[in-house]
Parts: sequence; C-alpha cells; structure tokens
Amino acid sequence: MQYVWDEHGRRYLDALGGIVTVSIGHCHSDVVKAAHRQNETLQHSTTIYLHPNIAEYAHKLAARMPGELKVCYFVNSGSEANDLALLMARAYTGSYDVIALRNAYHGGSTLAMSLTANRAWKFNIPHSFGVHHAMTPDPYRGLWGRDDVDAGKKYAADVKNLIDYGTSGRVAAIYAR
Repeated sequence: MQYVWDEHGRRYLDALGGIVTVSIGHCHSDVVKAAHRQNETLQHSTTIYLHPNIAEYAHKLAARMPGELKVCYFVNSGSEANDLALLMARAYTGSYDVIALRNAYHGGSTLAMSLTANRAWKFNIPHSFGVHHAMTPDPYRGLWGRDDVDAGKKYAADVKNLIDYGTSGRVAAIYAR
C-alpha cells in the first residue's frame, strides 16, 4: 500500500503521499472496509439537509473540546474551512494582515489560493490581498539547513521582519502548516 504505479505498470515507492496516504497507504483494506460500512449507513450528508447524525456528531465533538470551545461549523472542503477560518480571524481581531508559510497548499478557492505560496497552485488573477508569506522552517531544503543550531531563531526573525515591515503590525492569523 506504499506503492504507486504509472501507466506502463512501473512501480514506485510513494515518498510524497497524498492526503492521508502518508499514514495509511493507498487503499488500505481496513479503510476500504470502513468506507464501505459507512456507505451502507449514510452515504452523503450536508448541513443543507439536516440529518440527526450531524447534530449528534457535533454534540460529541463539542463535548471533547476544552473550555468554552463548544460551537461546530461543518464545511465541505479544506478550501472552505480555510476561507471560514480566515474570515473568522479577521472578523474577531479586526485585523486584515495574515502570515502564511511558503510552499504550503491551502486550497483552490480565491481566498485559500492567496494563502498558498507556490506558483504551481496559483492562477493569474487578483488574490493575496493582506497575505504575506514567510519562509518555511525546513531542515531539509531550508535556507539554514539541519546543522544550524540557530535556524529556529533565524526563521522566527524572518516572521518578525515580515510583521514589522510587510504588515500593519496587527496580524489576524498565522497559517503554519
């Protein structure tokens, strides 16, 4: 389950992995069985057509959250989740500037695309208003490498420099994944 094949049948070790395949592999039999069981129970759910399982899940999830964090808002994609998170951060803080790390993917919507700092996932349209991109702390390909004991301080200094000179000084959110 750690391999992928090309159109000629050549086998490759999946060293990148996609969403979830990093931890479980491709078509893991346990996951396929669980998905099949789920499809027999409830194949599609949405907040548009309320199903009792959605409310039950929200109740169970909220019960596990700390403190006053008791509200659930379900969305249908990572792009929509990132859009909502950014909207909430800007509304709550009253600030507009956001910092995101380079080489991360946050989705295909215009707002999520603005958080993405990799040209392969951007279209030539207006976006990224108020979004500033910092260097990703990467011990493998990063600017300071694995052996620099001060690399963490240097990456933090890059973020501070970005806040001081690229923003209003009031940052609504930092996307660091």
